[in-house]
Amino acid sequence: MGKNCEICGRPSGFFPLCKTCNELKEDGKIVKCETCGSWHESDKECKNCNNDKDNIIDISTQDTCLICGEDSNGYHFCTKCFHKFNNKEVIIKISNCQNAEVLESQYNNKKITAYDGHIVKSNEEARIDDYFYTHNINHRYEKEYTPNNQELGTIYPDWILPNYKDLGDVYVEYWGVKNNENYNRQKDYKMKIYKEDKVTLICLYPEDMDNLTDKLDYKLKRCEKGKIN
Repeated sequence: MGKNCEICGRPSGFFPLCKTCNELKEDGKIVKCETCGSWHESDKECKNCNNDKDNIIDISTQDTCLICGEDSNGYHFCTKCFHKFNNKEVIIKISNCQNAEVLESQYNNKKITAYDGHIVKSNEEARIDDYFYTHNINHRYEKEYTPNNQELGTIYPDWILPNYKDLGDVYVEYWGVKNNENYNRQKDYKMKIYKEDKVTLICLYPEDMDNLTDKLDYKLKRCEKGKIN
């Protein structure tokens, strides 16, 4: 198992470029985008950044979400984008009082790539994601979760391990921020949902990163179904 080359799509092991494209990089024919961090041919524009130019949303009506353009019921953000970007810095360009374009956000422009290609938000999250990948554990990053109580909004757990052994779906959260009031409110909101829905949850903290492999080995082995672990 491994990655595919960002340029030609051929297998590249755990590296973003295959051997051939890496040699082209040494010759200056392939360069790294200074904006998003992806690789592209030096005589062509970065596809990722070029595609971003098309993400302009019409917000001429009051009921339009600034992020995705979907109905927002009179608010600046729809429920989905509110929970997805809550407590995250987002820079939005608004032109002619009707067009909105997301220029940058801590959520989707922090380009830290895990072994399996997942774009994560921190080096710690990359290490956790890499653990699942190297241990052949099926995992999905930030897949939306809809609470049983429909009055509560959708949340985005850090990871879900679908049908993990005899435990069913196991969710994993890395609580990496301390002493932040907004972050704590978001954490409490998610924990309330996990407890009410009796979700099988594994919690990780900054102190677990010192010996992550042993900690995750232990937590996965001792995990109890329907409980906060």
